[in-house]
Order: sequence, then C-alpha cells, then structure tokens
Amino acid sequence: MDSSVYGMKTREFFAWWLSELAAMLPASKSASGKSAQRGLIIQVDTKDSSLLWDDRNKKENLGKFSAEPALEKYNKAVAQDKKLAVNSCSIQLPNKKILRRLITLPSSTEENLENVVSYEMDRYTPFSKEDVYFDIKIQDRNTEEQKITVALSVIKKSIVDDILKFAADAGMSIQTSFAVVDENEGQVEHFAFIKDQQQTNASKPSSVANKFLVILTMILAIVALTLPIAKNYWVAEQYKAELSLMQDDVNQVRRLQSEYKAIKQDVDFINAQTSHSIKTLDLLNELSRIIPDDTFLGRLVLEQGVVRIRGNSAAASKLISIIDASEQFADVRFVAPVTQNSKTGKESFTVEFRLQGEGQNVAVSE
Repeated sequence: MDSSVYGMKTREFFAWWLSELAAMLPASKSASGKSAQRGLIIQVDTKDSSLLWDDRNKKENLGKFSAEPALEKYNKAVAQDKKLAVNSCSIQLPNKKILRRLITLPSSTEENLENVVSYEMDRYTPFSKEDVYFDIKIQDRNTEEQKITVALSVIKKSIVDDILKFAADAGMSIQTSFAVVDENEGQVEHFAFIKDQQQTNASKPSSVANKFLVILTMILAIVALTLPIAKNYWVAEQYKAELSLMQDDVNQVRRLQSEYKAIKQDVDFINAQTSHSIKTLDLLNELSRIIPDDTFLGRLVLEQGVVRIRGNSAAASKLISIIDASEQFADVRFVAPVTQNSKTGKESFTVEFRLQGEGQNVAVSE
C-alpha cells in the first residue's frame, strides 16, 4: 500500500499508533487503585454471612445478606485500608443450600444436554428454570443401553442474586465457579452455576489520560477507515466503467444460468420422485409401527435423508429412546424445546433423526 498519513507510510503510522496506546495502558490500569492479586470472598450461611479478604486478616459480618448494607460495609472497610480494594469476588456456600439430583437420559441428549435439563427443570426439582441457577456433570455413560447418568445441582437465585448485585455495584467481576463446603466432612466442591457471566469490573475511564486515549483512538479509527474507503471508491468506479462495457454479455450469461438452473431443478425433482418413493413409504410404515398410540404426528419432513417430525405426546421424552431403538434410524435428538399444553396435558415436541442412504424432499401433514 502506497498510502501515507502525516508523511508516514500506513504500516509505520499504525505501528506508531499501537506504541502510543501501549505506553498509555499502564497509567490507565494503575488509576483504578484495585489490586488484581486479591479477591473478596462472600461466605453465605443460614444466620450470618461475611465478607472475607483472602490474604488479609479482615472480616466483616453482614448478618442477613443485602446488597446495599454489604456495599456500605465494603466501602467503609476500603476507606480505612486502601489495600482491601479488590477486583474480583467469589461466593462460598454451605452444602445444605444445594439441591442435588441424579437423572438418567438417553445418550442422544448429550449434544444438547444443558437445554434438555433446563426445559425439564420442573420435573426434576420443585422449581422452574427461571427460579434457579444449575450445574450439570455427567457421572456415567452406559453404551449398551445408550443412556447417561447426570448429576444435577441446583441453587435458588434468591440466595445469590443480592451477591451478584453487590459485585456489580462495587465494580467487581464475579467468579462463575461457586465453592460449596460440606460442614460435616470439610470437603469443598466447585460448581459453575452461572454461565457466561459478564465481567462487571470494567474500569470507567475518568482520568485525563483515559479520556485522551479514547479521543485519540476515535480520531485514529476515523483516519484508518477513511483511507481504505476512499481508495476502494476509486477502484469501484474504475470497475464500474469496465463492467458497463460488458453489460450485454453479462446479461446473456445470467439468462443462460437461470435457464440451466430451472432445467436442473426439474430433472432433480423427477429423479427424486421416481427413485425414492418406496423409501418414503417404508419410513411411514416404520413410524406407524413404533410410535405409541398416545402420540399424534402433525407434520413430517424428509430432506436429504434427515427426518423431522412434529406432534403431541403424553410423554415426549420417551420418543428419543423409542425411535433410536429402530435399526432404520440414527442420531435422534430434540431440535426444539418440549412444551406442555395446559388444556390437554400433552407435550409438544420436534424430533430430528437420520435415515441410512440418500433422501428426498417430502412433506406430509395430517
């Protein structure tokens, strides 16, 4: 690239820009005043909860945890000793706060295990999925019966939501792995109850250096975007002039391509209808044989050897193992959440599985 900015070649300009940003980062980082080497532990108990600093002899007893009093106590402690300011927060819970279940599921659900467990949360626990955080761990795989045993651990959101709010208000990141302590045996387990928790300790640029960094970055970004856009515009105009000279040839080629595509679609459709009609009947016969009487299929789609069925059943979760047991089908899985009709009591489902060999495009509705 021959372009230049302020007398420098483009690569030299960007190298200078990055070096300037790198030189400013240490000052920006030190402005926060918080140590990246220490964290805060919130120890939850039935009666009294506590703020603990992991490498200092400091403890604040909170009583029943509430975000506002906790934030006030934290700020008061930091005001007395600046070394207590931290960037991260972890949660420690007693074992009796955790609800545990062992559940058995078809092996085919492992690919989408978290969603399957979430949809059926009210069947495995007394709570709905909106009321809890949960963690799942596969304990055993039975390849002969094609089943998996899953350890489900659940904690009510109301127990930890105040802690999450406290961490957000204090500008801390919250560690997604919770430590659970067995008071009798003294063992500690870790559970990832919160998935993809956003970090909350992003420092707000308030110093002069940070503001200058933001302004400089915006100016340089505008310059960096403007140069290639101007060059691309000039190149595009040149191509546009050349293409206008060849427009008639281009239009002729497009017409031929459209005709060829239409003919090919007709031929493919005829070939598919004549070569796979028997396989479609075999599919319908097999499904009629294995599907329980309490299950109603509202729609069936067969496309390139992949079958998708939709309908209602008294127990949709059993369909996976029933269909998977057939020698004609494989890779059986739910592709949409299982929902329950409050009036009929039946569950609506969408299941997808694969046939052996090639398939065709067929849609059958009842």
